[in-house]
Amino acid sequence: MCFILIFITLIKNVDVNSYTADLPEIDGIIEEVWLQSDSLSDFVQMQPFEKSKPSEQTVVYLLQDDENLYVAFRCYAHNHKIMALLGNCEEDEDHVTLFLDSFNNKTSAYYFTVTASGRFYDGKLTDDGLSTDESWDGIWYYGAKIYRNRYEIEFKIPFKSIHYNKEALTWGINFKRFIATKQEIVYWNEVTEKRGLRISDFGALNHIVPKSSGYYFEFYPEGILRYDQDNEGKKITPNLTANFTWDLTSQITLLATINPDFAHIEADPYTLNLTRYPIRLYERRPFFVEGSDIFQLSSGGIINPLEVYYSRMVGKPVLNSPVPILGALQFVNKKKNCDFGVLCAAIDSFETEMSRYFGVVRLQGRLKKRSKIGIITVGTLTQQQDYNAAGAFDVFHNFGDNSVAIQSALSVKNAKWGWASSAGSKIFFGKFLTTTKFEIYSDSLDVSETGYIPYSGLKRLSIALGPWLYLKKSIRTLYIASEVDIEKNPGEELWSKSICLIVNPYFRNNWGFYSTIAVGDYCNDALTYLFRRFSLSIWGRRAMYATNIITVNEYSYNWNQQYLAYQSRNSWILFYNPIPRLTLSFSSNCWIEWDTLNSIEAITLRFRPRIDIHLLKNLDFALLNEAIWINPEQNYNDTELVSNMFGALISWNIRPKSWIYVAFNDYRAENEHGSLHLKNRIGAIKIKYFLYF
Repeated sequence: MCFILIFITLIKNVDVNSYTADLPEIDGIIEEVWLQSDSLSDFVQMQPFEKSKPSEQTVVYLLQDDENLYVAFRCYAHNHKIMALLGNCEEDEDHVTLFLDSFNNKTSAYYFTVTASGRFYDGKLTDDGLSTDESWDGIWYYGAKIYRNRYEIEFKIPFKSIHYNKEALTWGINFKRFIATKQEIVYWNEVTEKRGLRISDFGALNHIVPKSSGYYFEFYPEGILRYDQDNEGKKITPNLTANFTWDLTSQITLLATINPDFAHIEADPYTLNLTRYPIRLYERRPFFVEGSDIFQLSSGGIINPLEVYYSRMVGKPVLNSPVPILGALQFVNKKKNCDFGVLCAAIDSFETEMSRYFGVVRLQGRLKKRSKIGIITVGTLTQQQDYNAAGAFDVFHNFGDNSVAIQSALSVKNAKWGWASSAGSKIFFGKFLTTTKFEIYSDSLDVSETGYIPYSGLKRLSIALGPWLYLKKSIRTLYIASEVDIEKNPGEELWSKSICLIVNPYFRNNWGFYSTIAVGDYCNDALTYLFRRFSLSIWGRRAMYATNIITVNEYSYNWNQQYLAYQSRNSWILFYNPIPRLTLSFSSNCWIEWDTLNSIEAITLRFRPRIDIHLLKNLDFALLNEAIWINPEQNYNDTELVSNMFGALISWNIRPKSWIYVAFNDYRAENEHGSLHLKNRIGAIKIKYFLYF
């Protein structure tokens, strides 16, 4: 009996035959020239009721000339109030999105979002839409305007600002509209809740004929004036940085940076780590963010990727200060069925860190439109001939609603070799979903200088099975599953075994929760014990707020205290837009640690309130504070404020990809006398000006 479910969807087509000599003004006003163009209006709901007719009409117009693609949305609002909050999240207000698969490769695409208030967002989708890269920052133009019974949004996408296949006369395309007050999502080419947005299901944009070709050059100078104050004194440091991007063709890009400023004005959030593994941090540095999708292994969220390359290892901080990077270079070649990328960097010596060279090479091909296969190699070498190198192989395949990922890696550090393998699948058998994950890491695996795979010695197998139901009532989807997990932790002789119950309803009012109850025989640090865990994540979103509450409570090994005991990790995140130009956000954490006699050993609290004032659609002002308290042994009179960080930031987007930043940070920590004293104070003015030739 064949168990592979084949998904068939109707692929719509739209022609963009209309060339325009009279260029439309991109101001949110759909003038006469648009009405003569190709148009479409047959949208269909994804949420709250998939395959249903939208509650409001949406009309999209398309035009092109030799240099640009033009798209306009006319969004009628006869039955709802238009939400235009000028907030910092597109889910807070009405918005539209344009998706473009400019290589027609069915696995990757650009997206462009504009809200009714005039905010904009862009990025890339990868892994057939299963992964999102918000870091891409393109050059494109838009206009938005609200009327009595509708709002209108215009896009102008220069062909030279994106990569595309010059030989392809058809691109993949889709359009989305979001109605905030109803939490309604509609697409032009149908998207179901079960599959979600898939690039392979995009409609076809026919007769697209870009005639924009040439050698386009981006010059991106940055000027920084920074003030630092600490216990050793004060200093003012000017710095000039030059960044270059050269589009040799519509598919080949060369990027370079000289003397980059990679210091963070806003510090990474504080985290109390109770596990045996280090915290993985997000990349924020523009050079490494640009083109980062090339160097990522494809996992589709099924497995933990074997990250032999982790960009934060390039110039990783020493003594809380970033190591200077003298210069770096990227070369990226994207074709319809193949991507190729090279990155290299020269890193200066700093304190205890020796100067070194860092390099990455990535090759990725596409098979049968929905599959990807690739290899990556990475290495670093110091002047003392200390080296760390690694390579990985990855395969990712989508078929219908199902997907499979396979990865393997090798590492070598100063002649010591190691290896790792990982595989996983997500398969539907009718209404039942089965997920599997297999991971094995050799004891000698070591990518400590190039990547993030801290699991040396770990072996794990997990299988989950349960019904995934799509309902028409108050519950939109319901997933109930049991999961069996067996693992052998690093350095242990015995295997750990557990069974877990998963309950995950998603309600039609955009609230939901994900809960697990797990129990099993575990072995950590040569201790065997009855492991138990209860976790609950509750989330909700409406037009003016979003919240998420997470609690994880377990009896397991506390690697922070080095003993077996109860522990609890809790967090709460809240975003609220009380008025259109103001966003209030709050995040907090509470870590509770018990001792071996079941008495509370310590409570650690983190509070991080933030205020964002949106002065204009391109001018923001933010205030942020992060305070850390520790309460020892449940003695509330001894609660100590151990650190406090205050920050302020003005960010002004003066033109596409050009910014002026004014930032201030003040960080204080507890001294031996129990009072806060200044650790460092930073003030900075940064100007990033984009020149496009």
